[in-house]
Amino acid sequence: MKASISANTVTNELTITIHDVDWEKSCHASFYAGEVRVRDLLQLIGQALTVELLRSKEVTAPRLEHEGQTYYRKEATLGHSQTL
Repeated sequence: MKASISANTVTNELTITIHDVDWEKSCHASFYAGEVRVRDLLQLIGQALTVELLRSKEVTAPRLEHEGQTYYRKEATLGHSQTL
């Protein structure tokens, strides 16, 4: 499953589209199976919204200061890192 999000700032509407979901199958399954499907869909929506929120806050500054704390930017790396 995959979710896509579009926002309309003029009408203050948020449209969430979920692809590759067989809702009819969920409706005809047991109540518990349907409840699990709803939970999975809500998790998918939450993840998609979080990605959009993070994209809107993306900054290019090498470090940020907030309430006296300094936070440094960490670039994504290919491969694996080992720690102590």
